Amino acid sequence: MVSTIVIASAGQLGSELYALLKERGEEVIGVNLDTCNLDNPASIEATLNRYPDARRVFNAAAFTQVDQAEQQPQAAFRTNALGVGFLAHACQQRQISLVHFSTDYVFGAEHTRPIQEDAHPGPLSVYGRSKLLGERLALQHNPRTFVLRSCGLYGAEHPNFVRAMLRVGQGRDPVAVVHDQIVTPTPARTLARAAIALSEREDFGIYHATAHGQCSWFDFARALFDHLDLHPQLRPVDSASWGAPAARPPYSVLENARLKHLGLTYFDDWYAELTAFLNEHGQRLLDELRPQTRPDTGHHRAAP
Repeated sequence: MVSTIVIASAGQLGSELYALLKERGEEVIGVNLDTCNLDNPASIEATLNRYPDARRVFNAAAFTQVDQAEQQPQAAFRTNALGVGFLAHACQQRQISLVHFSTDYVFGAEHTRPIQEDAHPGPLSVYGRSKLLGERLALQHNPRTFVLRSCGLYGAEHPNFVRAMLRVGQGRDPVAVVHDQIVTPTPARTLARAAIALSEREDFGIYHATAHGQCSWFDFARALFDHLDLHPQLRPVDSASWGAPAARPPYSVLENARLKHLGLTYFDDWYAELTAFLNEHGQRLLDELRPQTRPDTGHHRAAP
């Protein structure tokens, strides 16, 4: 008997969800996009029909290429919005709870203090707009939906900012990192742990789920390098000079107000979370991501 389905179980967040659920001894099945493709309603139906005992679905699938979404808006909206709506509707028909993950990028440029769940969204990019529509369709089509917005996810095994920095930070060239976007880096494993705990309740709706505190991407990179005793030439750059195709919110720090109200305090300060992560994974990642012997050329650039 399968009680839980994790969609995109091989991805950064999905793999953490799957591993934690298995550790708890739960009957869980992991499916990937070749099996359950959010772009294809028939594959969603087929997946849920294959596991009729499932009572809970975690959707960790998304079109996450923020800049690419500007050139491929239809693909972004198909996966992040329409597909989520199809999934929510299919879950609602079977009385299945849905746990769906969203992003700080649903907010715009007007914020300067930690953002609570009821703040007015105003996404600046195609990616942000597609994720916001996905939230709304999920809640509209299935009242048994949790939406968890998070920020700056990283983990040990999949492409993310931490791995990118540890790769370029061991090279010889300068490393440029954006300094005027304020965020809260969050480990995927901690988010997964909080999401599982929340999913066992009946308090459906939108939640913010990030580590505490705030930093710029530049500060985050510097903390990484300092902890692992790396000394690249780190250069701050502003967003305008960076010139990314998709606009990012200058301040997208989220306040976990609703989780705190429920007593679900799984997150620590972002620096404490990072320290624990690097103590566990840092040396292995340095070894894995060490550059080849050929010299680097040019500047490295890094931003989410």
